[in-house]
Amino acid sequence: SIDDHESIIGMILMGEDGMLNEMPLCEIHDFEVHAGFKGKITVDVTLRAVGRARINELTQMKPVMMGMCSELADDEEIVSHEAMVFANEIVDSIEHTVRDLSQGENYRHLQIAYEDGYHRALQVHHLSLGTAKTTETKFSGRYDKLKRPADDLVAASWAVFAAVSDKSSVVKALQLTNLIDRLQFGLKMILDDKYRLKSEEFIYGNVGQGGFD
Repeated sequence: SIDDHESIIGMILMGEDGMLNEMPLCEIHDFEVHAGFKGKITVDVTLRAVGRARINELTQMKPVMMGMCSELADDEEIVSHEAMVFANEIVDSIEHTVRDLSQGENYRHLQIAYEDGYHRALQVHHLSLGTAKTTETKFSGRYDKLKRPADDLVAASWAVFAAVSDKSSVVKALQLTNLIDRLQFGLKMILDDKYRLKSEEFIYGNVGQGGFD
């Protein structure tokens, strides 16, 4: 990969029915080789996601899997006023829910996870466009309806999956190429977490007060 493919590899994902066609593309960011017992060689590799791809055909299974793939990207960017407003409103709901969940004593990490996921997703998006930037975004309140640019909407559509409890949801997200569809799916997943938490707190509260036999 380093010599022939500019350090880019695909990470095969397995679903309930076998190998998935969609996969993240990753850059080999760093690696360390270790010589172990009886000369056994192990390698620790640090990967950085840089995009998505779809497997069209497998041409080799061993010693490593190889095949023909095509880049998987989102559909055309949102251009209509109505779609931009709708996408911004979904992100507002996502970030409000993340902040709300983060108020819980055992869930304070969710806001950090979301913001970290946001900045990493934004960096990957800029790398895929060849427009790497170093600007930081502050999460200090609601945006004006159209102030959140398209890049931020894309980043938020991935960042939400860093905060949801069901990590397998990112597999479905990889398959979605419509930005609003992915935002709606992310909102559904984070709201599911919120309703589940509220339900658990209600049951715990009633048990604690002797409400159940």
